[in-house]
Amino acid sequence: MLYYWSNNNTILLYNQEVNAPTSEQEEWSISVQQSIKASKIVGKNIRKYRKAKGMTQEQLSAQLQLQEYNISRGTLAKIEAGIRHISVEELNAIKTILNIAYKDFFAQ
Repeated sequence: MLYYWSNNNTILLYNQEVNAPTSEQEEWSISVQQSIKASKIVGKNIRKYRKAKGMTQEQLSAQLQLQEYNISRGTLAKIEAGIRHISVEELNAIKTILNIAYKDFFAQ
């Protein structure tokens, strides 16, 4: 499950809003450790924003490898095709490199 905090104390769970935990930071930590199932929507949006930045798969994978994520160009192609799962940590790294919000990964 992917959660992210918003300004109004709610979190996004894929495309559903739910109330955020009020004080249990452990619940947040446990939730963030999970990975996101392979998704054509997530992959399509990664490709969309990567291309909007003028980056090739090779360039994005090189940036990820500099951050010590073992994602080759081929692995990135599988993520973009919706074949390979992506960890929250990997998604966060891509978010940072492409300078986008979590909601952008799930836009339809």
